This record gives sequence, C-alpha cells and structure tokens, in this order.
Amino acid sequence: MSNIFDINNTLWSSEGYIAQFPNGMCTLQKTEYTVIIICREGSFNFDVNGYEGRCEYGNMLVVSRKASLQIKGYSDDLQVRIFCMRIDNMYDHISNAAFTLALHLKLNSKFYSIFQGPEIPNIDKYIDLIDQNKHVSGCENMLYLMYEKKLLLLALAHRLCHLYQQQLDIEKVNFGVKNELCLRFMKLVEENYEKERNLAFYADKLCVTSKYLSSVVKSVCGIAVHEIISEYVVSRMCYYLVNTTKPILEISEEMNFLSPSHFGIYFRRHKG
Repeated sequence: MSNIFDINNTLWSSEGYIAQFPNGMCTLQKTEYTVIIICREGSFNFDVNGYEGRCEYGNMLVVSRKASLQIKGYSDDLQVRIFCMRIDNMYDHISNAAFTLALHLKLNSKFYSIFQGPEIPNIDKYIDLIDQNKHVSGCENMLYLMYEKKLLLLALAHRLCHLYQQQLDIEKVNFGVKNELCLRFMKLVEENYEKERNLAFYADKLCVTSKYLSSVVKSVCGIAVHEIISEYVVSRMCYYLVNTTKPILEISEEMNFLSPSHFGIYFRRHKG
C-alpha cells in the first residue's frame, strides 16, 4: 500500500473497504491531502491538530489539507474506505468546485468535520466509481475515461461542498460575524465572478467597505479578496480552454472581458 502522504500523487485510495489503517496513519503526520474516511462498520479514534474525536459506523470524517492526523485506535470489526485528494492540483480540471471546497475547509477552525446522513452512501458510490475508472484499460477508452473521471471528481466535490454548506447553516448561530461575512462573500463570488471582478462590487453588495471586506477575508481565509476572485476566474478560464472547443472570442465575451486581448492579459497576469 503506497504512502498516502506522498505529495506526488493527486489522488490516493484504499480501493474499497479495509479492516485496518495503513501504518503511516497511526503516527502523527501532516497530510498534503484532504482526507476522507468513511466508516461502514466499527469505529476509530483520531487526533487532528490536537483535537481528539471518534468516528463511528455510518459516519464520514473529512480532514483538511495541511492538518496533522493520527489514528489512535480502532475496533476489531472496523471497515473503512479512505480517499485522499490534492485539491490544489485539481483546480484546472474540475473548475471552481475544488476551490470552493478548499475555502469551506479553511473556514473550519478544527481542521476536520464528521458527517452523517443520506449523502454518505452517495459519496461512497462516487469514490467507488473513481476507483473503478482507474482500472479500465484500452487505448480506445482513454478519452472517455478522462472525461468520466473529471465528472466524477466534480460531482464528489459538489457533494462535499453541499455537506459543508449544510453544516455551516446549522452552526450559523455560533459561526461568528467575520466567518459569516466570508461565507456570504464566497456565495456572491460563486454567483457573479464571470461578470464581476471588482472588489467594490462585492463590498457594496455586502454593505461594508472594501477595506473592511479585504481585512476580514484575509484574516479568516488566509488569502486576499482579489486572489479569491481571480482564482475563480482563472479556474473557469482553464476549464473552458481544456474542456471545450469554444474560441477565445466567445469565452472572453461570456466572461465579460472587453476583448480577447484583455482575456489573455488577465490570464497571463494571474496564471503566468
């Protein structure tokens, strides 16, 4: 079983349910992945950045990238599926779903969440299909498999975003004013980034000053407002360029650029 903390891999999977954790997860290590652990049977105890918890059957543990994770014990009847994603390596492939998920993870001060409910079996199915996708051979199928994998990862990211959104809605009372402002800002960017790239637009919609919005977003998310907006915009640019046959003129018009040359300047400035 390969090292799940190997940063050279974009995805790592246990490829089905296993009865024990890999040895590397039983010692405290910082992970470069977003780690998903679905518990089908039994239970396990864990430590994430000093926060100790327990995940039981029917639950799913999601650990943020860069967190220090250790499995501290598990039951004899354990059955878990482990799936790890380098979300930062997936922006160009599944557009903004990966970046939105990354921002949701940043808003979680504990660096982990435990989920339960009817969405877990759906996430389990997507992971299983992604695992199956890796083992289909045949050169004539490669293009189909590539697009299938992108769609499955996109669906998985959207499901996880939906779970985090539900969790944030439930916990809103204790969420804090600044975190609430960041969440509202993220929603606005998701809805408007293809047409609006100006900080003043978002500050006006949120009834705050541009300076205050910039300060709050930077302190909570660890990333500047203009970087968040440009990440959404550039991710969508990459998605159009990689996954469609639309000409630059059409893409630039759809994304509200004055001309294809302005589109190109923006892309080079933020993408290099």
